[in-house]
Formats: sequence, structure tokens, C-alpha cells
Amino acid sequence: MMVAAKETDQGAAACDLAALLSERDVVHFRAGSQHSDMADMGMRFDLVQSARQKGPLSSPGATIDHAALRSVIRVAAQLRRRLGCKGKDKAPPSIGRLLAWAYPERIAQGRLGKRGRFLLASGRGASLDPEQVLAAEAFIVAVELDGRQADGRIFKAASYSKEDIQSQFPEALQWEESIDWDPARQAVSAKRDLKLGALRLKSESLSNPGSEEIKRALIQGIQQAGLGCLPWTKKLRQWQERVLFVHRHGQDGQPWPDVSEATLSSDLKRWLAPYLTGVTGLRDLARIDLKGALFSFLSYEQHQQLDKLAPAHLTVPSGSRIPIDYSGHAPVVAVRLQEMFGLEKTPAVLEGRQPLLIHLLSPASRPVQITADLAGFWKRGYREVKKELKGRYPKHYWPDDPLQAQATARVRPKGKK
Repeated sequence: MMVAAKETDQGAAACDLAALLSERDVVHFRAGSQHSDMADMGMRFDLVQSARQKGPLSSPGATIDHAALRSVIRVAAQLRRRLGCKGKDKAPPSIGRLLAWAYPERIAQGRLGKRGRFLLASGRGASLDPEQVLAAEAFIVAVELDGRQADGRIFKAASYSKEDIQSQFPEALQWEESIDWDPARQAVSAKRDLKLGALRLKSESLSNPGSEEIKRALIQGIQQAGLGCLPWTKKLRQWQERVLFVHRHGQDGQPWPDVSEATLSSDLKRWLAPYLTGVTGLRDLARIDLKGALFSFLSYEQHQQLDKLAPAHLTVPSGSRIPIDYSGHAPVVAVRLQEMFGLEKTPAVLEGRQPLLIHLLSPASRPVQITADLAGFWKRGYREVKKELKGRYPKHYWPDDPLQAQATARVRPKGKK
């Protein structure tokens, strides 16, 4: 600090600061005091100048240690002689700039929106009491801290500035490029930062960020948001459930892909990244070909087999096509009872190996019976169900023999009174 300061005609001031830092503190504060200048090295420097010139000494709320001041002045004089400084400095002193030469790793930047909280160039966190004047500074030099590594307390510091950093340490500044996910914007952030150690002095957008790096950051964002941010449709969710159903049950010893949420999320780079070209945020995901990305999991042969093993719909005797729900342990079809008249055997998937669980519904689409044995229901349960439904829905068709009756999606089959 002293050598660099001499070259800028501030050598005498640097010697005073060196003496202040090496000797006992020249001011003392009462326990619990919230003096606003408690940490300010500028205040201490001014006291030394006043004492040297026999001027008035005052620091409201603090006790001045006159013996310490005399010791500082004596040591400063010795340092000036060793440095070869004669007389006063030609340039006015910049306390923060001088101290930055002594402690460049302790140049600190205020954390946005957190008065008194700072990040040091070394990467360490530090803090000042929010009541301190220096707590509001954008940059300081923290010259004395406690020994804590995570969030040390600052005891002495001086005001500093970004302009001082850029003019004082141009060789130490580095541009650092980053392409990361920005949770606040829900989009990829591609920028370059001018940095001194851990401190960010300036940010600029990258004009031509790499597409693969953008995809990497976007995948990170999708994983954070969850796969629900992708443009799923009802049909795609059903397709996922159908494939998972076959995956769980297997087929002729041939493995089917695992398209569960966990597996899809962990393997996004492989199956989704090729479809993310030109996408930079979650809002852009609406235009990707999610169907094409998901369908890439299956071979051509598996696509042909899927409709046979786990069809999306069941055509019931009334002619209606009813969607099959594969989300549970067993596949389910929910269909109005009257649409199943005439069908004795329980429908099945997996080429007849897995019976469907039939949710038989009332005309109001409320479940009246759940069965995987349709033939048994017609024999043993239909009579009681018919009695109840006929009383509640007298205009509807309730034949005595459901296996010989005509299935209908209407109140009554055509021609039936």
C-alpha cells in the first residue's frame, strides 16, 4: 500500500493508515453503542490529522484514546522516513483506494436489497451493523473482520467505488461468460460479467450463446419446474399411462421403455434436447413437438403393438368408444350399464391376459357396480341393481335378461317402449 501510494503522491497518507492498522485503536465505543461511524477508517484518519496539527478532537459517542493517537503519529513518522516521504502529499488522500492496495481480497460489494450485507472479492460473506453509515455503500474495503468464514463481522472499513476498482486493478478484472437458468424470469440467462474475484461489476448479454449450452440451462429449468411445464395433452398423458402399463407387465420378455415422470425428468438431455432448438424459456415450450419427442421412445414395432396390447378405447355393445384409464393398478372402463347389455365376457387387454375393471354407471353416470367378472354380475348382481335403477329411472330400459337385450346409449333402444 505504501509503495503504491508513494507513486501517486499519497505516500504520507498511506503511512498514517498503516500506523492506524498496526497500533491500538484510537477510539473506543461503549458496549452496545450504535455509533454510525464506528467502523469508518476515514473518521480515524481525520482524528490523526487533527491530533498532529493540535486541532480539536471529537467523535460524538466515542472516547478518544490520546495515548494511542500519539503512538500512531510516532509510528507514522517512522514509516514516512523509511518510505522517503517528506512533507505533505501533493494529492488529496483517497482512503478506500489506499486500503484496497493493502487488502485487495477484502474489497466488498453490497448485496442487493440487504443493507449491511457484503460479499468480499475472496468470496467470503461479511456484514456491518445496518445502522452504520458504511452499511449503505455499494462498495467498501473491509480492513478488519472477525475470524468467521461464513459471514464475518466487519469492524473497520472504508468507502470505495466501482470506478476505483476499474481504474486501480484493470489487470485483475476478468470477463466471465455464463449461460444459466434464471428462476425469476423462467428463462435462460446468457450473459458475460466483468468480475474482480467473486464481485460482479458489470453484466452484458451474450450476442451468440452456444445452442447446446442454452439447451443445458433450459433442461435445468424444466427439471426445476417439473414436467408439467411441457405442453402435455390428454391424449399424450393417456399414451404415457398405456406405455407404462405395458412396461410394468412386459410382453414376451421384451423390455418396454420406462416413461415415468422420474425417468423422463432424469433423461431430458437424451429425449427432449433435440426438440428444444430455438427455445429459451418456459413460455416457448408450447411450440415444441412433445408428441414426436415422446414417441421416439418406442420402436416402429412397439408403436404397432401398443394399440393391440393397451388400446386407448374399448368399443362397447352400444357402439360407443369408451376411453380406457390405465393410471391405476388395473385398467378401468367407466361405462353406463345399459351400453353393456349383451356382452357376457369381461373385456381384456394385453391380448386377453388382463381383464378390465368395469365401472358400471347409472344413467346419471354414477357408479352402481364395479366388477372384473361381467358374467358373474349378470347372474348374481344385475337383478338387485335393476330393481334400484328402475325405481330411480323408470323411463329407461331395464330388461329382465340383459344378455339378450339390445345395448343402448339412449333412454331406450329404438323401437322399444
